[in-house]
Formats: sequence, C-alpha cells, structure tokens
Amino acid sequence: MSDLRYPFDRVPEPAELIEVAPGIKWLRMPLPMRLDHINLYLLEDSDYLTIGGVRWRVMVCRGHSPEQACLYSAALNVLISGDQVIPRITSNVSVSPSEPEGNPLWQWLASHQHFLEHLPADALVLPAHNTPFYGLHQRLRPGDHDREEAPIEV
Repeated sequence: MSDLRYPFDRVPEPAELIEVAPGIKWLRMPLPMRLDHINLYLLEDSDYLTIGGVRWRVMVCRGHSPEQACLYSAALNVLISGDQVIPRITSNVSVSPSEPEGNPLWQWLASHQHFLEHLPADALVLPAHNTPFYGLHQRLRPGDHDREEAPIEV
C-alpha cells in the first residue's frame, strides 16, 4: 500500500468536475447514506477511445438511466449497448425521484432514433443481458419492444 500515489491533492466538491485525463472528467456524486458518495468518470458524446488498438465511439444514451455510455466500433461493426438495447425484454424506463418531471421514455426513444440514424443495421450488439445479437434496427423500431420472444438455450 505504501507504493500508492494519489495525483490529486483534493477531491472534487459536489457538482464540481476535475479533468483527470484529456476528455475524462471526475465527478464525486454525494449519496444520502453511509456510503456517502460514488465516483463518476464522465465522457462526452462522440468522443473516441482506443481500447486494445480498436477505436470506439462514445454514444451517450438516456432513458434507461439519466446517462449511459454505449460504445461503437466501426472497424468491428460492434455496439456495446449495455442496458440501452436488450434483445428479448424492454429496458427498464422509469421516472427517477431525482427528476420527477423528467420524460425518460421520450429520452429512451430519442436515443434509439439516434442509433437508427447513425449505426448500421447489421452491427453486432453486445447487450448487458441475454446474448449478443444482430438486428439492431429491427429491435429499435417502434412496436418491437412489446413483443417477447421464446427464450433460447445457452
């Protein structure tokens, strides 16, 4: 433990952002419980990351959560969708107590429209739940979200 180094002489104040690396900001979000905060590291929509020599575009989505980063690689034609796009069930889209007047359903659908306009239909989708799939555009079309399919053997 004595070999640990801390590059910052202080932590951010609530709602303050500190840039920790080019394009990456640190936000310390307070919580009203014994675990009194979580650290969030923020990326901007349309930023690019290189992971394992592959370039990934950050696509910030909303609705399932206030903000969620999905990653798309054009070279691999792969979308890491997290909970934003799931193959067999609809993501949980709920009004948050922190935003009681929010419209997360509109935000979720707008994020899907952004995917339809900017991502190819034949992208391989890697969701947080179920299994990877092809058919992104088909899954995002209105009306497809209320249809559950039979489970597959894994």
